[in-house]
Amino acid sequence: MGAAWSCTTTEPEWHDLSESQFRPTPNQQFAAPEGFAKKSQPQISLGTFPVDAETLKANFKTVAMEQPRVTLLGENDEFNQLRFLQRSKTCKFPDVLTVQFIPKDESHSQMAIYSYSRYGNGDHGVNEKRIRTWVEGTEKLVGAQKK
Repeated sequence: MGAAWSCTTTEPEWHDLSESQFRPTPNQQFAAPEGFAKKSQPQISLGTFPVDAETLKANFKTVAMEQPRVTLLGENDEFNQLRFLQRSKTCKFPDVLTVQFIPKDESHSQMAIYSYSRYGNGDHGVNEKRIRTWVEGTEKLVGAQKK
């Protein structure tokens, strides 16, 4: 059974994002490839990357760790996930991002991302912007490696 996530002061247990049921609050964003999620509709659709899942994971981690005020909270091998914390610039509010890397074949992979604010009911679009920025950075890094 999938976990229902909400804003908490502790992170939920690791689990398959495809089984998650996210609450419809304005302080979170879920991005995934078409057909990945069984219980929640992604707000952002993600495509396929022309690299294996481990390369995608390494590239995404590089992009994430280059962002300001980011900490790697943990890694989970069972679900091939990374979890990050990013604090807002002014008030240092904590936002959490979990990303799951999905192998498609030996040279293609996808990812699903859940980003949410721990506190409050709104985020002024920060979680959506974060996902789009980190995905775009990963696309550029992967593209540069493929040339």
